[in-house]
Formats: sequence, structure tokens, C-alpha cells
Amino acid sequence: MKLASIFTAALLLTATGAQAANDISHRAEDGDIFVADPFVLFGADFNNVSVGDVFNDRFLLTFDTTMTLGLTVTSAGTEKMPGLDLTEFSLYNAANNQLVWSGKQISSGLFDQWDLNTGAIASGSYYLQVSGVLQAANGVFQGEGLMYGAALPVPEPATYTMLLGGLAIAGAGALRRRRG
Repeated sequence: MKLASIFTAALLLTATGAQAANDISHRAEDGDIFVADPFVLFGADFNNVSVGDVFNDRFLLTFDTTMTLGLTVTSAGTEKMPGLDLTEFSLYNAANNQLVWSGKQISSGLFDQWDLNTGAIASGSYYLQVSGVLQAANGVFQGEGLMYGAALPVPEPATYTMLLGGLAIAGAGALRRRRG
């Protein structure tokens, strides 16, 4: 009896045309990302896809020095309904696929918005991952932001001159006390 129930359920699923969501992710090397220090721009569009399709798009970043990121990703539909629902915006280490920073969802609905603000990130290769589900046959997301190098303070040349002058005056005062 159990076998007959399983067979009937499988027959009903195939008869109603139920299908699993397709993964329509763009490959990492195809991700459109534009980096012109300090600006970062990225995004993707989906056309003529099925409602319920999912994506996990990756955008590669490589840093030669310690950086800090401040990024926003937004989505919009082409109709009066959301084109896609963003479910994740995160930064991963490309070497070991380990999560480094998670984004925060700011809004959802007709327009989704996620923000990702990091602390200092060591030099190396990383990728931004944007994930979501299509709510219509067409949808688009775009991201933008700034990256900042962790600059160490460099003293002005006059600072060294004042330091040496102060040491000379202190030394002269100590020498004068010793003699007098």
C-alpha cells in the first residue's frame, strides 16, 4: 500500500508539471564588477527566466593592501511587482570560501536593499556574493559603494623638525643646569 501511495504521488507531480527552481547564477568570472579606487560598481540582469529561479552571483575582488568596504546592493522589477527578492549580500574569502562579513537587509518589497559595511580587510582575494529568487520573468540588481585603504598617519616633515628642535632645547637646558 505504501508503494502505491508513493507511485501515485510521483505520478501527480509529473502530471501537474511541477518543476524545481533552476539555478541561473552567473559564474564568478562572468560577474560584472568595475573597480576604480575608491569606487566599486557591480550588478546583473535576468531576462525571460522563470518565477522561482534562484541565483548566487559572485563578484571577485583582490586587494593589495588592507581595505574597508562600504557597499549597497538594490533590486528592482520591471513591472509593478518585485523582479527579484534578494536573500543574501556577503563577502567571502576566495581562498577558503569562508564568510568574512554579512550584509544587512535594509528594505524589501518592490525594491530590496542590503548594505555591507566592513572593518579592515587584509590584502588578498575575496568575492561578493549576491543571492536571491526571481519573482518575475525579468529582474535586475545593482551594487555600488566605496573602498578605503587603511592609511597609516605619516607625519609632516615639519613634525620631525619640531621634534628635533624640542630635543635640542631640552638638551641645552639640561647641559646648562649641569654647568651652572
